[in-house]
Amino acid sequence: MGSDAPAVLLLHGFGTSAARTWGDNGWIDLVGDMGRTVIAPDLLGHGSAPKPHDPAAYAQLGPRIAAELPEDGQPVDAVGFSMGARILLELAIEDASRFRRLVIAGAGANLLRKGESTLVRRALLGEADLSNPVARYFASLADDPEADALALAALLTFFLVHALYIFLRHVFHFLAFTLSRHTIPVLRILTHFSLSLWIYEAFT
Repeated sequence: MGSDAPAVLLLHGFGTSAARTWGDNGWIDLVGDMGRTVIAPDLLGHGSAPKPHDPAAYAQLGPRIAAELPEDGQPVDAVGFSMGARILLELAIEDASRFRRLVIAGAGANLLRKGESTLVRRALLGEADLSNPVARYFASLADDPEADALALAALLTFFLVHALYIFLRHVFHFLAFTLSRHTIPVLRILTHFSLSLWIYEAFT
């Protein structure tokens, strides 16, 4: 594949980083071997990105990623996992012209469930019953040397406090997106199984 092919944006999920999600598993190398430019930023509050403890700061979660897109306005192919998938969908709905193809992984009903976010937030702050496997997993993320539990909790607080506003904003942009009749090929993956193969097939 030639160098004129679009860049590929990789967005990791909640509580991890671009290096852990895409680098350690070899996906950055895989996409690079296809001759593609890789854009793999850390989400706000994660990895090497700033980690504010003020929930209001996370209003910049999406705009920070949008700022990573090519300055010349050329569309990218993009892969988002979990929270990364949520942000990717938001950006695509707001400006579909920035994307050529999307791979949405690990994004299901939890995108709209408040209870799950509350449980995760309590786990990060050490307030959850660790007999719950979900709580136990997210509590373990707080022990990672590069993690900041207060920053991650602040991010979730932002989503919980502004849930209605975010939902209504998404509805508005989705209606505008639908009326524009702009279409983007989207591949939705529900599990980790063979994700590298799916990425390869989606972008070749």
